[in-house]
Amino acid sequence: MPVNAKNGSPVVLIINFHSTRNAGDLALLLSNRQLLQEAFGNPRIIVSANWPDEEAYAEYGFEVVPSISTLCGVGSDQSPIIQILRLFRYYLRIINAKKSSGIIINEPKAPWQKVLNAYLEADLVVGVSGNQFHSSGKYGWPFPATIASVSLANKFKKPLYIMPQSIGPFNRRWEGKLLKREYNKGRKIYIRDSESKIIAKDIGLRDSLIEYSPDPAFDLPSLSKEKAINLLRVNGVSIDKPKLGVTLISQMGRSLNKHEMNNYYKVLNNVLRQFLCKFDSQVVFFNQVTGPVQNEDDRIETAKLCQQLKSEGFDVVHVDQEMRAYELKACYGQMRAFLASRLHSGIFSLGMYVPTVFIGYLSKTRGVLYSIGLDQNVIDLTELNEDNLMEKLGQTWKNADEERKILIQKIPLIQAASHAPAKYIKEDFFQSHA
Repeated sequence: MPVNAKNGSPVVLIINFHSTRNAGDLALLLSNRQLLQEAFGNPRIIVSANWPDEEAYAEYGFEVVPSISTLCGVGSDQSPIIQILRLFRYYLRIINAKKSSGIIINEPKAPWQKVLNAYLEADLVVGVSGNQFHSSGKYGWPFPATIASVSLANKFKKPLYIMPQSIGPFNRRWEGKLLKREYNKGRKIYIRDSESKIIAKDIGLRDSLIEYSPDPAFDLPSLSKEKAINLLRVNGVSIDKPKLGVTLISQMGRSLNKHEMNNYYKVLNNVLRQFLCKFDSQVVFFNQVTGPVQNEDDRIETAKLCQQLKSEGFDVVHVDQEMRAYELKACYGQMRAFLASRLHSGIFSLGMYVPTVFIGYLSKTRGVLYSIGLDQNVIDLTELNEDNLMEKLGQTWKNADEERKILIQKIPLIQAASHAPAKYIKEDFFQSHA
């Protein structure tokens, strides 16, 4: 039995969680906790988060410590050079503290001491589902800070399991090499999409480690229909009129091409006009991501587009109330069709059997949907234009009843398959500690 486990329930450290202000991130964290509870009953779960001071952690009962990225100052106004120096400083401080004593600090005061304790106390380390490892920034920062959390798990010799993730795309060879070095020391790496399986092979991850599992957020619970309708009603949404739900993506700083983003907003503006002229409907905008920083906040561009359309007399509503993931999913379920730029807004709507058109801004979107046989309604951001978007939206709207019947058959199978990691992790963990 592991030294820290109580009553057969181990201590689990979940690493590289980003923010509860991103409904997709939160849905994945909740879904990962559900899988760990299926595996271990009532484990103590510690979450290492980039934004550890958000109120939602307490609401959901999570124990939180900072991430290595937080210690470095990622997301702050500090220069990348200062952040890199802080990475070396805190990484080495944690390693040296482990080597010198390896004793849990009873009353940790400094943030790095809380991180140290989390790794010392953990019986296993779990990489949270998502797309943490892909090229971003001008020179690849903060990729090294994110990989440092994985490296510490290996330095502390903790069993490492990766919940269903997307990997890549990578623009720099060193990024793939770093990930290969750390992930190849793990016990199991679950991949949620076909594109990532190709990238995993290309960078040299061991075949025996890699296994496919659907995105666990497909099985996220939702509010009742009655509560969803009430939420929509108080936000000015028509209950009787057929509705197209829409999520936008924010500017995303340097993560996305500026020219492609300008084209994206222009195409959406024009296509939604065409759609509302052609179909007797209401367009309902939702906020899938509201932070944690301004360039990740979808509300800014959403409000701008909604106001433009509303000023011209179009029937549009912006549901600007901040909602939790299970509330958003329930509201998406009341739409006739959905236009999703955020991947998990589309996963929520598909999970409610709502026919969905996706605009994919990373390879993960097409990969996730191809892996479940639902990629026919994906348009990549690089290929987006008014003609292909209007064609997809029009077909989906007209064929919504038939597409819903197909989803009712397929989605429960995907949801059932998403629970496979729980069984494997439980069996492998206890066998390795027998």
